[in-house]
Amino acid sequence: EQTMTIIIRKNQKRNVAWLLIVLFHHYHFAASAWKLHTSWAANPNQKSVLAITSLPQAGILATAGHEGGTIRFWKQPSRHECRPWNLLVATSNDDDNAVHTKSIFALDSHEGTKNDHCYILSGSLDRSAIVQQILFNHDEQNDNAANDSLKFETVATLPEHTGWVRDVCTVKMSHNDDNCCCYLSIGCNLINVFTAIHKTTLRLARLDAGPSSSDEESFRRHDILCMAVVADDMIVAGLVDGTLRAFATKWEKWKAN
Repeated sequence: EQTMTIIIRKNQKRNVAWLLIVLFHHYHFAASAWKLHTSWAANPNQKSVLAITSLPQAGILATAGHEGGTIRFWKQPSRHECRPWNLLVATSNDDDNAVHTKSIFALDSHEGTKNDHCYILSGSLDRSAIVQQILFNHDEQNDNAANDSLKFETVATLPEHTGWVRDVCTVKMSHNDDNCCCYLSIGCNLINVFTAIHKTTLRLARLDAGPSSSDEESFRRHDILCMAVVADDMIVAGLVDGTLRAFATKWEKWKAN
């Protein structure tokens, strides 16, 4: 009798365990499925989306990729509507707003000092990094904004990188002055630090990850693929060779020079 009781209790524990496993997988996968809100084609002909950034002041999303120098700007519909986002405008090589001639690998943005504008930084296969000021009509009630609701103006251009601009980053030094920003862009084994003072581009520094080897197989091992600014006093770069390299920032000294 005691043996039977023990067996029954073991079976009960096993059944409870299996029930918990089933419930976990059921709700886990159900919750995972619920996370997808909507999906839509961002580029024609299924071309890759390589870069994305948010313009929070306007509730706008910017995307780019293997589509020449095109940047697309999207407005989110009501959160209760599961439908594709509204395309506001696409800056292509066919209009005056285009700034790149080849694929765009990286995007970043930062807020302006007022709610009517922001800035977007882009890096491209054409070996340039460009900063544009975007002026917009701030109308949260209008989900179907007209194409002319965004106005573009180039405020900084840094051409002639040593390679494709694979990543970019903005560093805002002051919330009261749009000119107090530094911009970072990658070209091969170098991180370029530049700024724009009244629409004049100034290169402040070049951070070198190390020389490339003369050996053909390892020639690009010191190329930088990505980077991040940590606590405003360190720039950390990720390299092809699997290393991370940290550079101490000298914002004031760089700008003073």
